[in-house]
Amino acid sequence: IINIPYYTDWDFWTWSFTMEFWYKSSVNRDSQWIFCQQTAAIGWAPDYNRPFCILMNNNLLYSGFNDGTYAFSYSTWAILNQWKHIAVVRNLNTFSMYLDWKLIKQDTNAISLATSVVDVSIGKIYYNYENYFYQWYIDELRISKWIARWTSEFTPPTAPY
Repeated sequence: IINIPYYTDWDFWTWSFTMEFWYKSSVNRDSQWIFCQQTAAIGWAPDYNRPFCILMNNNLLYSGFNDGTYAFSYSTWAILNQWKHIAVVRNLNTFSMYLDWKLIKQDTNAISLATSVVDVSIGKIYYNYENYFYQWYIDELRISKWIARWTSEFTPPTAPY
């Protein structure tokens, strides 16, 4: 688990951004937060006190904003024991989700993302139960503020970031 202290760089408001990473899992499990700001552990979905969150919940890839006032998801995509490239992009008012460089979800919303003064967590399960162990990996997590790196389906990079 990585916890990053709050800093104004985590405030995205109406700006474009790209968040992308490689993900591999050996099990389908709930409540796997890939990236999340959270003020209280009161539920798995990013609709409780969270300005921005990307998580896996069994076969559901979920991205939520502003305490759940805006969210989108894509289900039944998981293939176990294989690396998958995931990207969540905001280009002006267009939110897009890519899986292995293919557009899987897109929506338009002029929402301004909330400001939060809480830490960012990467690789966390919202429960604090001792029997919840990670059986997944994240690699090459890249967060780009003020730029939508992908606005259509794209060819994967040939070198590490």
